[in-house]
Amino acid sequence: MIQAIIAGGLMGLLSIPHCMVMCGPFMTISYPNQHRLIAVLSHQWARIVTYAILAIGFASFGPSWVIRSIFSLVAGIGILWTLRPKKKDCGSCHPQRPNLGLENHHPFLIGIIHGLIPCAISATAVLTAISMPSSLEALGFVIAFGMMTSLPFIAAHLPLVNRLCKPIIHWLHKHRKPMMGLLALWLIARAWLGFHYGESMMSHGLSQQFCLPW
Repeated sequence: MIQAIIAGGLMGLLSIPHCMVMCGPFMTISYPNQHRLIAVLSHQWARIVTYAILAIGFASFGPSWVIRSIFSLVAGIGILWTLRPKKKDCGSCHPQRPNLGLENHHPFLIGIIHGLIPCAISATAVLTAISMPSSLEALGFVIAFGMMTSLPFIAAHLPLVNRLCKPIIHWLHKHRKPMMGLLALWLIARAWLGFHYGESMMSHGLSQQFCLPW
């Protein structure tokens, strides 16, 4: 259980730059008032609950280790592919995001919607969780992942931290590619260990010792 929580927290830590860049605009649209801390807490809690329900729900199907390894390998290669050098950087091509009026809905409902948004990182976290030996470990992994990725959004709405948000987000965006590269290598290594050791590795819990849950 402890290994699963550590692994989930580690994956969440490496995913923070991606989450800040990709989900930051969603949070900004939902809560234009930067001091609505209670609303943000409710939002993030709903997102974590959604991940947990998905993990527990899919865990009952018990997918094979081959499918798990393939998903992990594809996710790792896909992340590396997105990090490839671009010929042109069209930073000014993004259209202005419309105001969706999400602030008129309950934060918990918005958080559930947020948890259901297709995302490679959250999907990988859920797939990793459902491959755990037990539902309790799957729950611990996905909760640790969700809590770790929630920290920057919660901290950004604290009055004392608010002034530091801009330089922190700038630093995270600057170092986003190296951290995402580490996450991709972790996923590829996880897939390789699965193909190499197969179910014997999962049954003896060896993957847990490497913080590479199955």
